Amino acid sequence: MILEIGHDMLWGKDLQQLCKANIAMTKDLMSKFSTHRSAIRIISVTFWSGNEVCGEYGVEPLPIWGQREPQGDWKAIMNRVQGNIVWWNNVN
Repeated sequence: MILEIGHDMLWGKDLQQLCKANIAMTKDLMSKFSTHRSAIRIISVTFWSGNEVCGEYGVEPLPIWGQREPQGDWKAIMNRVQGNIVWWNNVN
């Protein structure tokens, strides 16, 4: 059963900052669900777009990149993920 899903958008951060934030978020989840002990499983994914090469001071966005603004499609993606989780919890 999936107990929680979350995401945190950190714009303009380098890979080291994203990894540190990911570790902190994982530690918070482990603490929050500590009553589950070793039964807890955390799936963690970090997306890094390489702000050093494409951003305010990097190369211009290409038309094939699709999204040019920070908000992108993340709201729609998270809504779809949450719908899939509801379905998964109802099936299992």
